[in-house]
Amino acid sequence: MNARELIIPSCSVILDLESPIYQETVWLSQWMSIAMGLLIAILTPLIILQIFASSRESYLFVFYLILDLSFILLFINFRRLDIAINSTQIHVSFGIIAKKIMLNEVLTCEPVKASLGVYTGAGVRIGGDGSLAFITRIGGDAVKLRLMSSRSFVFSTNRQIEITNTIQKLLSPNN
Repeated sequence: MNARELIIPSCSVILDLESPIYQETVWLSQWMSIAMGLLIAILTPLIILQIFASSRESYLFVFYLILDLSFILLFINFRRLDIAINSTQIHVSFGIIAKKIMLNEVLTCEPVKASLGVYTGAGVRIGGDGSLAFITRIGGDAVKLRLMSSRSFVFSTNRQIEITNTIQKLLSPNN
């Protein structure tokens, strides 16, 4: 890490010391949060039952424990998507999974819908169109960046028009 970078632990974003022009946190959709909560709520009692069962099956205890911990860690990591933009870069992170894009690599920026047919779900995805996607809401608003040297990048947002206009303004030659 060079001297001009700063790690902000509260939102897991690495940005240049220049203040962000745009920041947003997009939370996982309510129904996805409920589904993950139900999985965790079902698995946790199974672990407790295995601890107190008279014919304790150790392999079931380990299996349920690993499964429960996996769902908990997945939920913690993917519950929010952080977006930060400054005059030189766009940083999008899903917990520990992050993508940093220099603005000079962006060819175009356009609003899109994160459809189930293209991205097949929420999370980190490779879309049917070949793009890398960070999706929090199936069918929700998203922004698609076409890049010079790599596949397109799509990410969910609650303020699609505002973020698209911000990026397009930064990409304009008059800026």
